[in-house]
Amino acid sequence: MKKTQLKKYSKAEIPKLKRKAWQVFSLWIRMRDIGKCFTCGRQGDIGSMNAGHFIPRNGHNATFFDEINVHCQCVGCNLWKHGNLHEYSARLITKYGLDEFNKLMDRGRSIHQFTVDELLEIIKKYTIKRLWKTVKIAKN
Repeated sequence: MKKTQLKKYSKAEIPKLKRKAWQVFSLWIRMRDIGKCFTCGRQGDIGSMNAGHFIPRNGHNATFFDEINVHCQCVGCNLWKHGNLHEYSARLITKYGLDEFNKLMDRGRSIHQFTVDELLEIIKKYTIKRLWKTVKIAKN
C-alpha cells in the first residue's frame, strides 16, 4: 500500500495560502450572513456580495480572519462607502456588545504574521463550516 504524503509548503507560499484562506473564509462569511448586508440590510446573491472588514485588511493581520470583524456587505457599503464604518461600528456594538467591540479594537492594534500551518488550518476550518452550512440549508 502506497503512503500519500502531505504537500509541504515553504514560507514563500504564504501569500498564495492567504489568498486561498480568504476565498474560503469570505464565502463562509457571506453564507453565514445569508447574503444580507450587515450595514444597510440589503439582501443580495451570495456571489455578488462582499465580505467586508470593520478594521481594514491592510496591515491588520490579527483581525483579517476574525468572525466579528468581517461581515457580509453589499458593494455599495463595502467599496463606495468605504465600509460604511459609522453604521458598521454601531451594528457591531448592538450585536456583540461594547465589551466585545473593545476587545476587537484591541486585537486590531496587535501585529500578527501568519504561518503556513495557521493558514492551512483556516482553510480546513472554514471549508468544513461551509459544508455544514450547505447541508443545514439543504435540509430546510
